[in-house]
Amino acid sequence: MKFLFLYFTFLPLFLLAQEKEKSKQLHAVRINEPIILDGELNETAWLKAPTASGFYTYDPVNGNPAAEKTEVKFLFDDDAIYIGAMMYDSDPSKILKEFTKRDATNPNADLFWLTINPNEDGQNYFQFQVSSVNVQTDIKGSSTGSDIGWNAVWFSETKITEKGWCAEIKIPYSAIRFPNKKEQNWDVNFWRLIRRHRESSSW
Repeated sequence: MKFLFLYFTFLPLFLLAQEKEKSKQLHAVRINEPIILDGELNETAWLKAPTASGFYTYDPVNGNPAAEKTEVKFLFDDDAIYIGAMMYDSDPSKILKEFTKRDATNPNADLFWLTINPNEDGQNYFQFQVSSVNVQTDIKGSSTGSDIGWNAVWFSETKITEKGWCAEIKIPYSAIRFPNKKEQNWDVNFWRLIRRHRESSSW
C-alpha cells in the first residue's frame, strides 16, 4: 500500500461531530530511511518532523494546561505508521513503572496512548497504549462498546531518560482498517497519564 500523503486531525473522538471546526491538524512525514525502535527519537526524520504539543487536562480537572509537556510526531512509509512521543517530566525518578501483563486495565505506571479513527465517523476507533516500561494494551472501539480482547500485531519500545520518558511505536497497516484512497485523512488523538498525579491529558 502506497500513500501520497497522510493528514491527521487530532480531536477527542467523542467530540468529533460537535467540534469538527475546532480540530488541530498535523501532517505525517513520508520516510525512506529505516526507523530503529529503541525508545530514542534520534533519526533525522524524527528531528525534522512537525510536532504536536500543548496538551490539556481531562482529569481531574478538564481544560487546564497539562502539568508536564508532551510532544508527539508522526512518520509513515509503505508498510506502517510510526509515532514518536516524548513525555517530559520534572522528576523522572518518580515516573511509575509497574510491569504487568499485556492489556492490563489499570497498571500503576505512566501511560501514553493514541486513538485512531481512519473513517472519521466518530464511532469506530483503534487504541494503542504503552506504559513507561513498554507494556502494550490495544483496544478496538465501536458504537456498541470497546473490545480490550482485540489484539493486533504492532511494535513499541520505551525509554526513561533524564528528561522524562519516550515511546517509539510502529503500527503496520495490516493492524488497522482504513479507506482505500491515496490521500488519508484520519481523526486521531494523543493521550498521557501521569500516574502519581492521577492526571490524564490529551492534545
